[in-house]
Amino acid sequence: VMVAIIAIVALDCLMSVLGSTANDAAFNAWVTDSTTSGNRAKVDSVLATLPLMAMLIVFGALDPLTRGGHWLAFFSVVGGVTAVIGVIALFSLRESQQPRPSGSYLSSVVHGLKPSTMRKHPRLYTALLAWAALGTSTQVFLPYLIIYVQRYLNIEGYAIVLASVLIGAAV
Repeated sequence: VMVAIIAIVALDCLMSVLGSTANDAAFNAWVTDSTTSGNRAKVDSVLATLPLMAMLIVFGALDPLTRGGHWLAFFSVVGGVTAVIGVIALFSLRESQQPRPSGSYLSSVVHGLKPSTMRKHPRLYTALLAWAALGTSTQVFLPYLIIYVQRYLNIEGYAIVLASVLIGAAV
């Protein structure tokens, strides 16, 4: 049991690192490069609602699988759809025409972590710290939200409650 727990936590950490770096380092940079200052806010607004809509679809459409304990089917559907969309994106997204920064990726990361760089851009690093605190707090409380709604509020139809909250947040 202990080996299984450690393996699950390790795989979850790996998945989080791969997903975060793909989204933050690659996709967000691509969006910035592919938009203009005139349309970037609209694009970012639409992109901000997509995770909420995805959760709504997953909880709404796949709730019968989780309630029935069909976890293999649940994760197969979610993983399969994600993989198919990734392959489609691989062939359909065009590369940005922005010039590439000089130096290696590692040198760029090290440059961004230097105290002198942080002192030159205090508002950016303050925003990044606030974003880290928000992201960490969300990861801590969100998994327990459904348990709270089900067990303590005694609402078995949590999908309806979650749908209302997600639609409100997206709007």
